[in-house]
Amino acid sequence: MPGFKLPPMMFNEEEGFAISIALTAARQLKLLDVAPSIESAQSKLQRILPDQLRQRLRAADTAIELNLQPATMPADKEVLAKISHAVAHKQSINLQYRSVSDMVSERKLDAYGLAFHATHWYVVGFCHLRQDIRSFRLDRVMRAELLSQQFTSPPDFSVISYLRSAVASIPRAYSVELLLKTDMQYARRYLSDAIAVLEQTTGGVLLYNQSEDLSWFARQLAALPFDFEVRKPAQLQDELRKVAERLLKNCS
Repeated sequence: MPGFKLPPMMFNEEEGFAISIALTAARQLKLLDVAPSIESAQSKLQRILPDQLRQRLRAADTAIELNLQPATMPADKEVLAKISHAVAHKQSINLQYRSVSDMVSERKLDAYGLAFHATHWYVVGFCHLRQDIRSFRLDRVMRAELLSQQFTSPPDFSVISYLRSAVASIPRAYSVELLLKTDMQYARRYLSDAIAVLEQTTGGVLLYNQSEDLSWFARQLAALPFDFEVRKPAQLQDELRKVAERLLKNCS
């Protein structure tokens, strides 16, 4: 309609601050290659706010630093849009994927969800080639093609939880296994699924971890408020002794 204008939006200070911080975080993270749009949105937000609130938000934007690592973007801007469509409409998708070893393969995927995790975009879903749930980094997807087939996602599936467990299970220099003398609920308060895979047993909670740095892992274990038993590797016991000796030395 000619001459039609949207009514002005009104935000209180808390709402304006939340939007401003979210836009600043999106700009720093480079979640999407839309920096000009983010700048435009921030300018529009500044124009519609009352003078006093606008000045406070400008001061906050200047003063606040966010320790954020920029995202690794998909190689093709259309990839994210197509996979988002596939997730939303429960529509299978075909991916041409380049692995970390530069092997290229075709993957039919039932995409359960998208997530931004540890500076990368991932899609997680059922891979028909491997006949199992798999994750794929979007910056390694060379091509995406929507298929006509529909699928049903598992109920209550969490993409982030899957990615954290998958990262904790990646083979590394040392395979760690502990028995935690506690229950699962208490163990979860101190150990995230990004660090270890936990399994409830009759004798306690089994912890599985893949680590490159046993010294670092020993320091994390030293902070636990419950007892544990190291099952493997033997080198972890040596690192725990070093931590204990250092702490005792500081007490003398």
